[in-house]
Amino acid sequence: MDKEYVVKLTPKERQRLLAVVNKGQNKAAVIRRAHILLKSDEGKRDRQISELLYIHEDSVRNTRKRFVEGGLQAALEDKAKPKREPKLNEQQQAKRVGRWTCWWPNW
Repeated sequence: MDKEYVVKLTPKERQRLLAVVNKGQNKAAVIRRAHILLKSDEGKRDRQISELLYIHEDSVRNTRKRFVEGGLQAALEDKAKPKREPKLNEQQQAKRVGRWTCWWPNW
């Protein structure tokens, strides 16, 4: 089966990914994605990459898709997560804190 999203790295992108992998000063997820892109560029199949890196094939596919659709930076970085609404409003939080502090010992 042909890959839907084919990774072709430029020499500059390849050099940047090798630096990410070799320095080891990034998040584990970023280093793992760099490995995925490097192995994809070498022509390895999703199953081979997933077995080499002990990850699910979907992770490989999703990383390649993010690279093709958004570029190198989009593939390496985590997606922005939407802000969550607080479960309690300020008044409810104050009431809850008041309950806990009324019996707290003053040492």
